[in-house]
Amino acid sequence: MKRILAVILSIAIIAMSMFTGVVASAACVDGIDIRNGGQNKVLELLDPSKPNSEENPYIIGTAAQMYNFMVGNSTIDGEKMDSAGKYFKVADGVKAFVINGDASVMNLKTPTEVKEYFEANPDNWSKTWAMEANAFKGHFDGNGVEIYGIYSQAEGAAGLFPYATNNPTIKNVAVKNSYLVGALGAGGLVGNANTAGVACASVTMEKCVVANNYIRSDYNQAGAGGLVGFLYNAAAGKTADSIINNCLVYGNELLSTLGKECSAIGGSFNAGGNSFKNSIFLGYSPTLTGSYYTQINSKYSNCYTDKEPTPWDEWSKFTDDQLKQVTITSGLGVKEEMPNLDWVNTWIANEDGVPELRVFHKNITTVDNGDGTHTEMCDCGLAAGASLHAYVDGVCACGAVVDLAVYTGSIDTTLAGSGTQADPYIIATADEFAAVVRGQIAGATQDTYFKVADGIKAFYMNNKEVADLANIEEVKAYFESASNVINWTGSTFTGQFDGNGVTVYGLYSTASKPSLFATVKGYSSIKNIILKNSYLNGNFNQGFGAIVGGTQWSADGGVQAKVDFENIGIINNYVRNNYTDDNIGASAVLGYAYNNDIVTINNCLVYGNEISNAFVPTNSKGIRTGLITIYNGALDQTYFKNIIAIGVTPWTLQIKADGTYDHS
Repeated sequence: MKRILAVILSIAIIAMSMFTGVVASAACVDGIDIRNGGQNKVLELLDPSKPNSEENPYIIGTAAQMYNFMVGNSTIDGEKMDSAGKYFKVADGVKAFVINGDASVMNLKTPTEVKEYFEANPDNWSKTWAMEANAFKGHFDGNGVEIYGIYSQAEGAAGLFPYATNNPTIKNVAVKNSYLVGALGAGGLVGNANTAGVACASVTMEKCVVANNYIRSDYNQAGAGGLVGFLYNAAAGKTADSIINNCLVYGNELLSTLGKECSAIGGSFNAGGNSFKNSIFLGYSPTLTGSYYTQINSKYSNCYTDKEPTPWDEWSKFTDDQLKQVTITSGLGVKEEMPNLDWVNTWIANEDGVPELRVFHKNITTVDNGDGTHTEMCDCGLAAGASLHAYVDGVCACGAVVDLAVYTGSIDTTLAGSGTQADPYIIATADEFAAVVRGQIAGATQDTYFKVADGIKAFYMNNKEVADLANIEEVKAYFESASNVINWTGSTFTGQFDGNGVTVYGLYSTASKPSLFATVKGYSSIKNIILKNSYLNGNFNQGFGAIVGGTQWSADGGVQAKVDFENIGIINNYVRNNYTDDNIGASAVLGYAYNNDIVTINNCLVYGNEISNAFVPTNSKGIRTGLITIYNGALDQTYFKNIIAIGVTPWTLQIKADGTYDHS
């Protein structure tokens, strides 16, 4: 059980009041502060010598300060606060504020217990209420604080902030075990966001939790909402554009005395343009059956709920990547049930309950299990079980270290550089290399430049020992008997790639098109790279090359694609196309290209490979492999220069029964 006030600190406070006549504001014991009727309204800057900014916010250090801040009664420099555009933050080290009641409020287990606790002695509590004129208009960072015991029985709106407008932001805060009843809207974070004549305030809520609250709306225009009570487009042409990201709503009781529909997000969304993403909504659906705006003009992305999402009509049904209904909502299995949440940096699985946000668990100990996984444990008792190492600059939080030149099976898109020719994106690790080659760098075009960092000699797509394999027989024997190898799947690359002399070892793929670059699009180039000791065993109806599977159409200049290869090495690789239904082969450099494509291969070295095809024409002795597998049209725009090719010809040849050749 969390401790509240240490006896020795209480004695010190009493002693201070005896000698000074002033009751001291106690520091939070174990990070928990109980208001006990306190009315401290004064807020000060983190650094009084500098202006207010996100880096220099007004600091909220006590539950009394938090209470007055919520209702708009704080003072700054001796005057009543105007929150518009200002930044506020809860002090470091504060874990919880108790606004009403004592420490027992934190231990209430259900909304029913919350309701009974506050309705038993309603005259004991300080109501959280505010006039519309006191609406919150700034930016609040809870810094991982949990707020308990908010009590509202308001003629107006009810919520952490009863009213909010002017594009406020609310982040890193949890509202728990609170009693929120409002006549003009009720929600865990915001009661009413249509205030002071401003239609559809755009509210940003990020990394927020609303849990185990009794929330009731007595409003004739909206039910209760888990996060916000009321968003309404009262002016023509206005949209809300609110953003809800990485939020968690669970364990609440949402009610409407007038029979209005309640939802885990809001009691009313008569406003379009909202964005709901990367969040978990349990107990109530995050949609409103009768609201056109919940999915037609609001966008859901990577959200999860245990309730059936209700579409507006049969044409507006949700896909799983928008809003997915899940059956597992607690324990370690949630990571598979909700795979697209960020389990490394934002969320943490809880083996004894629902997932939680890491911002509320700052004292996490990570222990290396010695098997490629680690176990996370918070000092609050939360246990996250075993999970794969997550490396930052080659080091995991548990202390495990990885060789950045060895591919982990994941991608890393955090490249240095700007992507211009003068300042290319710099590829410093194997995971960054994978991200680039697989086309995962957002916004990349044919004018985007990538370069492997200076000094990097090799990337290992599987174990480093693959680099020591001496010939193709050893390569085949290794991969055909190995276990736990990473199976590569490529994608579409667009841009200018400079390997800067890097050798890529041990690429293993049984994908249908197993090439290093599955597809190259538009005007692109690949240079200064060697592929060695790799095993590519595919099955594709247009053939593929070890370096590139094929080209993809681009309308620029009437040319489908223009691809330049320069300073390319292909050594000791097994390349096999198992497609048997047509005269299709495999090749060393490029798989398929099309008429009007322009392909240049310059300074290319090919030797020691086994490149073969399953298809054997009935009127021939077989298909010989080349630098290019198949060309759908004339070869008059393909240029081979300065090439040493041992065991392959420049293009694919079919050997006829009479010994003559047909080229592709």
